[in-house]
Amino acid sequence: MTPLTTPSGTLARGLLLLEIVASEHDGIALGRLADRAGLDKGSTSRLVTALVALGYLVRREDRRIALTSRVLTLAHGFETGFDLKRLARPVLWALSAEIGETVHLAVPERSQVVYADSLRPRRETAFADIAGLSADMHVTATGRAILYHLPDVEREAIIAENLERPQEPELVFDRADFDAGHEFEREHGYATVDRRDRIARVAVAVLDEFRRPVAAVGIFSLAGDRVELVERLGPACVAAVSRIQRRLTGTGG
Repeated sequence: MTPLTTPSGTLARGLLLLEIVASEHDGIALGRLADRAGLDKGSTSRLVTALVALGYLVRREDRRIALTSRVLTLAHGFETGFDLKRLARPVLWALSAEIGETVHLAVPERSQVVYADSLRPRRETAFADIAGLSADMHVTATGRAILYHLPDVEREAIIAENLERPQEPELVFDRADFDAGHEFEREHGYATVDRRDRIARVAVAVLDEFRRPVAAVGIFSLAGDRVELVERLGPACVAAVSRIQRRLTGTGG
């Protein structure tokens, strides 16, 4: 690929690097970045180091350079250069392998969550693949994990919409249970929903640079809803989301 015309000035070159990284949906190696920018590797490395320090870029575990959510302060077109599903998938695979359970990535869409990804262990008793399906926020673990991190007014508006037009009317919303779940999430870092169907459900919100929920990771287990099982799955989910958030916000590996 022909290198772009290299602008003069540190700021202009830094913005050029951001544009190039944004066009690479799975990050970019330092050498390729230098070639595309028409810069030597030393200059490119110094600019990248500065942008990492400012929080706009991150050096991933595979040594590729990627955007962080902080570029939202520069442009609202961040989603075109950043793929949360692709970023999260290696972490979700590791989580599913560790606990032997089905793991989901859900993203908010109005008053619902849409399951963007679903990873299942290789066994017959694994939970069904629900990628592409949606569910009301107020009665799901992933939805509640997101709701608990929204401002009060926004949270109540979503709950009101769910109650007015429920996707599954048979799932009764218990306000006292929801509020108790909020306190539990504050204390333990993960949300749960007990539907009394012997399925354990836990979920943790994925927060961006501005502490706003952009997704949730959920674990569903057909092994039952025993307290000790939930207490094992919850912390594992918290640890996985912590890794995703570090990659998302550029604060670590």
